[in-house]
Amino acid sequence: MELPPFKWPRSASEIEAQAKQVEEATALALDAVAAVPDDAISFDTVIAPLMAPPHFKTNPLVCQAKFMQHCSTDAAVRDAADAAGTKFAALKASGRTRADVYAKVKKFSDSAACQALSEFNAHFVKAIVGSFERSGLGLSAAQQAELKDLRAKDAACCASFKKNLGEDATALKFQPAELGGCDAAWIAERTDAAGEVTITLKYPDLIPVLSEL
Repeated sequence: MELPPFKWPRSASEIEAQAKQVEEATALALDAVAAVPDDAISFDTVIAPLMAPPHFKTNPLVCQAKFMQHCSTDAAVRDAADAAGTKFAALKASGRTRADVYAKVKKFSDSAACQALSEFNAHFVKAIVGSFERSGLGLSAAQQAELKDLRAKDAACCASFKKNLGEDATALKFQPAELGGCDAAWIAERTDAAGEVTITLKYPDLIPVLSEL
């Protein structure tokens, strides 16, 4: 399989520029759907643009801008990448509260053209309608405001968790015999001169250990 042509940013300013590009492209995409005239509403004009909007992980810029929070040795780069990830999460959440976009999606979902879609395309219509309604569209104004506040708090909590995990330096020592079931080469890579295996709480170390529990 061919991988996307990733061009990894090397500075905080590059990351910030990529995040801004994603933010602007997302706004343009949502505005375009909201501006579709009622007589031009179709799968191609309303649903297709929302199946993979610019802030989704299918956009290489999203991966490039946020990935360095996990691996850069530069704290400024990690912070910028973390901020980019938080921005993308906020874009996703705010996009789901766009009543003007939801109105176009709902109108298409109630149309005869929607009923004639293939099972594959009908799945996306149902999923997109559901994402808007789970975000509060269809609720009262007071309920929508409360839900928006709760989602903002949840996004902030998730961002804090990711940052804390990324900065965590916990390291546990094990004897190779205590890691029975783990791949021998994986154990060898983490074994020091004293014969002890160092395990962190990061993904490459933690998942193989937990999967053997």
